[in-house]
Amino acid sequence: MGGARIRMYYTAKALSQRHDVDLLVIDEEPVDQGAIDKLQDTFRNVQLFSYYRTSFYGNIISNIVSKQPLQVSYFDFPEISNWIDKNHSEYDLIYCYLVRAGQYAIGRECPCVVDFADALSKTYQQRAQYHSFPKNILYQYESHRLRQYEKLLLESVEQTLVTTQSDQSAIPGEQDIKRPAVVPNGVKPELLEKQPAEIGDGTDLVFLGKMDYFPNVDAATHFAKKLFPEIKQEVPDTTFTIVGSNPPKKVRDLGQYSGVKVTGYVDDPSEYLRNGDIVVVPLRYGSGIQNKVLEAMAVGRPVVTTPLAADGICGKHGRHFYVEELDVDFVRRIVDLFNSPESRRVGRSGRELVESRYTWEEISPTILEYVDDLIT
Repeated sequence: MGGARIRMYYTAKALSQRHDVDLLVIDEEPVDQGAIDKLQDTFRNVQLFSYYRTSFYGNIISNIVSKQPLQVSYFDFPEISNWIDKNHSEYDLIYCYLVRAGQYAIGRECPCVVDFADALSKTYQQRAQYHSFPKNILYQYESHRLRQYEKLLLESVEQTLVTTQSDQSAIPGEQDIKRPAVVPNGVKPELLEKQPAEIGDGTDLVFLGKMDYFPNVDAATHFAKKLFPEIKQEVPDTTFTIVGSNPPKKVRDLGQYSGVKVTGYVDDPSEYLRNGDIVVVPLRYGSGIQNKVLEAMAVGRPVVTTPLAADGICGKHGRHFYVEELDVDFVRRIVDLFNSPESRRVGRSGRELVESRYTWEEISPTILEYVDDLIT
């Protein structure tokens, strides 16, 4: 389960502990009925709207030249709008997850919350800088449309949320418009149910992420091609395992490099974190708090990451994880950790930080407080 779905699920679950919650799900066919049945154990009702992927793509094509962001158009279905028009008066509050769903909150009589999670306009601006013509033009245009839409949501709903202060700053808005509140992510409870991984002395590196997501593809590819060979020159036994579903061909091809393994989908990614020795998170693009960093810390593994990926996590370099900006420093830090296993104890401190700050038990009361303020 990716970071977005984890946040969405545990937020809804927290709300259901104090309120009657109906969950509206927009999904692609075919739908996992077992997953829907499990959701019905938690929520009062589950309203499912499922469509074939061609319907989502059709939404994009029909709105390609409109002012509406393509990310919003992708999830724009009249059937859903009609259902909410008909039923929203029965509810005390509408809670929308992500800008893509925020369209269904605009113009409603009851209070609305939109959880942006991150500044999507910032992500697309980064994509525009990374790609060449003509993709850079498309991404630049989409970034502009998203900035305008994020501002519209700020003005239209009673409460918005993000996961980091940098995302809060990136959401556009006038000074007199309320800023989004910062509410970080938590880790899945089962990660903390097991004892932290033993401090090892091996040389196995692990990267975990949803591998059809552009920042993860870039991070894995850049590390495997540029940094990993330098590490392997100094520590020849080093291995690098890329864990995550839906890897594109350019990621699968990395498995041809000596010492590199690409797993694709696995049932339990956390076991790869536990079985590795050091978790690397060399993200150069992206926004929002990075669950992959929190999850590695939760199992007690030392993490070497970039400032971007550490953003929003209140840990300290050298105490809870290692944060390196330059490639040369990233390489040197990993080699030093290989040569000094004692320095890997940072993983234990990282685990303690997650236990104290980044559990859903810790975060849920803050979400409930924002919601209760709107409906009481």
